[in-house]
Amino acid sequence: MYRWGGDQPSGWDCSGFVSYVLRQVGAMTGRRVSGQFLVWTGATTISRSQTGPGDLLCWAGHVAIALSPTQMIEAPGRGKRTRITSIRWTGCTARRVKG
Repeated sequence: MYRWGGDQPSGWDCSGFVSYVLRQVGAMTGRRVSGQFLVWTGATTISRSQTGPGDLLCWAGHVAIALSPTQMIEAPGRGKRTRITSIRWTGCTARRVKG
């Protein structure tokens, strides 16, 4: 379930969710960081056509994880559960975490 500032399966916000997933695969360690850090540090911008599983999808105030070029998983907001949905490309920047 969504929880502002959360970073655990019992409750997380969008950057907490992404931080948790990155820690599970060894791409990030330590405490949860801000969405701004996730978007711009240690990742490179990629084109929409290059987007694939594990890439970060970033909007002003939101971050999600791509599952494919058309699907993503996100922690969408208050009162909503983490979900798989279509990527909303308007205003979106795709970023690839360097491995």
